[in-house]
Formats: sequence, C-alpha cells, structure tokens
Amino acid sequence: METYDLAVIGVGGMGSAIVAHAAARKLKVLGLEQFSIPNIRGSSHGATRILRLGLHEGPTYVPLVLRAVELWKQLGEKIGTPIFHNCGGLDVALPDSRIFEGAKAACEKFGVAHEILDAAETHRRFPAIKPASDMLTVYQPGSGFVLPELAITAQVNLGLENGAEIHGHERVLGCRTHRARLVFAKMQSRKLQTGPAAHLDRGCAGHRAFLRLSNFWNSRFQTWPPARDSIARN
Repeated sequence: METYDLAVIGVGGMGSAIVAHAAARKLKVLGLEQFSIPNIRGSSHGATRILRLGLHEGPTYVPLVLRAVELWKQLGEKIGTPIFHNCGGLDVALPDSRIFEGAKAACEKFGVAHEILDAAETHRRFPAIKPASDMLTVYQPGSGFVLPELAITAQVNLGLENGAEIHGHERVLGCRTHRARLVFAKMQSRKLQTGPAAHLDRGCAGHRAFLRLSNFWNSRFQTWPPARDSIARN
C-alpha cells in the first residue's frame, strides 16, 4: 500500500493550490480528481473570477484576499503570464445597505485603498455604470479578476515539478480511517494511505504529465489527462 503525507481530493482552484504549496514544502502529496483537470463541473471553471479586496461579507476575509493577490502575482511571474488582472472594482449600493457599509468598513479596517463616489461621479468615471441617484460606490483600485483555469493549470504544473503525484479521471469510491490515517478503501486499482491530514475538495488515476500552457490557452476545452475508457471503468 502506498503512503502519502497529504491527499487532496478534488484538484480545482483550492485543491490545486494546496497540492502546489504542500509539494513545495517537500511533503509527499497525492492529488486526486474525478474529472479532467481543469473541468467545468466545479466552482473554478470559466474565463474569469472576480477578486475583491474589501469584502462586504466581512473583514475577516480581507487578510486572506490580500495574501491571495500576492500569491497570484507570484504565480503569474513564475509562468510568465499574468493570472491576476488588476482592473479595479466597484461596490455600488444604497448607503445603508450591507454591501456598501460592509465594503467600506472592510477597506477602512485593513487600510485597503478606496474612494467613495456618489452616483454622478460613478457614472462620470465609469460611463457603463449608471446607478440610481441615491446610491453610493466603494471604488477599490486594487481589486480585479483571476483567470481560474490558467491558475489551476499552473498550480498543477508546479506541484508536479516538486514531486506531487496527480491523477485525473478517477473517483474515490469509498474511504475509512485506520490508526489515525485515512485509507482510501475503494479506488480503481489500488488502496492508498495518507497521514493524518487530508483535504477533501472532491475527487483520482491518469498520467503523470505536464499541462502544456500554450495548448491549454489556445483551447479552453482541452483536458488533462485525456479521458480513457480504461480509466473511466471500475
């Protein structure tokens, strides 16, 4: 039975990041994904994902987002292609709404650069946006968007470069614990054992191969590893 320090089930946006960073820290990492990598069945597919710094949902998240921006920039520098695009962001809402008050409070608490614009100034600067006259805007020049599928591709490549084992097109069919370790009891061809930690993001056997960024970027529908009948069958 093969043993790993960490198993990551689901190699999407979160899972691929965990694989890459854990492998860089010299852990023996296994990444398992039941579909292709990337795929359109999770929450990380598509062309873009917005990234807001002053989150109206709560200031607790702001330090995480600020650190994420640093890591996205570092990842883009490593692969020679930007992953985070800093275009700025607008939170437009009524002054007494959770969106406006929350975004403003989060920016103020953590020193996130921002401006408060009235409806007329918002429309003057951003003609495509025409808020109601009683609305206000929290403009955050540091916000932007991430290219999620490129990010997954890049993080998988980094994980592989650092010795991670990553499999696509295989499902974990069942698991159990034994002596403080997680044992994948039912897989396609073998049992796998990990240390006490396992990240469940969802997800397992294909080829140990590098994603070709150029091909991936030219065709968003390219998948890795290629689907094979021998992999898909139990």
